[in-house]
Amino acid sequence: MDNPTLDSFIGAHSGEPALIVGGAPSWANYSYSTFNGVIFSVGDTPLRAQNYFKTDYWVFANPHWIRPWLTEHAAAIRAISPKKVFVGLSTFAFQAPRSISRKLLISYSYFDGNLIYYNHHLENSLSCPRNKSLESIEKARALLGIQNSLQSLLSKTYGYRNTYSTGATVSLHALALAILMGCNPITIIGVEIPSYQKEYIYKDLSDNSVHLYGSCGPYYNHDNIFSKSKAILRTSSRNILTILINQAIRYLPEFPLIKKTEASIFMADRDSIKADFEYLASLHISSGGTLYNCSRGLLDELDNIISIDCP
Repeated sequence: MDNPTLDSFIGAHSGEPALIVGGAPSWANYSYSTFNGVIFSVGDTPLRAQNYFKTDYWVFANPHWIRPWLTEHAAAIRAISPKKVFVGLSTFAFQAPRSISRKLLISYSYFDGNLIYYNHHLENSLSCPRNKSLESIEKARALLGIQNSLQSLLSKTYGYRNTYSTGATVSLHALALAILMGCNPITIIGVEIPSYQKEYIYKDLSDNSVHLYGSCGPYYNHDNIFSKSKAILRTSSRNILTILINQAIRYLPEFPLIKKTEASIFMADRDSIKADFEYLASLHISSGGTLYNCSRGLLDELDNIISIDCP
């Protein structure tokens, strides 16, 4: 199958400023009309923020949303119509291995060369004891002919021996792509990574179109759970269970974020996220780049990322 390789994006925006826009409430604090550069955004933020900015590159790393072979999900991408959509192979994690080929063909039929599948699973993480999720991811990788993970390609491109992890937040992969494309300077907004699950909320807008497209995952404000029921019911029983567990956790007092395993992407491990951002910042700075943060929270704790007030 003809899947564009990440190698073809190396240096694609050399010297151009970039924004990495996450889903935390602080993304609305930025004056996007003054920005002239490349915008990377993640999850369902481009849907929530479509009246604020135009997303150039939309990045996913979630087994629930987005699934580009579903008509409803493909419609979400077409509604935003970014230049490119990067979908992590984790989207196939809960799919039957025998269905992967068909779903790849369907997803490609919805788009005109703008869909790129990428591997964000480290090579050694696929060698652990087999299960259906890893089998499906590996089958998709083989069918697409993907040789390198994003992490290994980035480290090779910049001459680093080590890599960042599989990634507990998709914003890491968006930042990695911006660095790979040579963007500079890079500013991060809307990436807060709180200490407690109950604080893990996303900016919500009364006029957003998120629920038209069945968005799910940790994209719901806990004070509005009942109004989300229609969107939740569109998802599979696996998704419903995950959402209900996540929503229940939000009501528990001082419940720390659950430590994830290497293969999990649901509950963020704050320490590993911090280490990954430190790694990417060091890599970018060592190649002459500058990294700014106008989010609040974890990134304020990092010495090699310059915290600024949002313009």
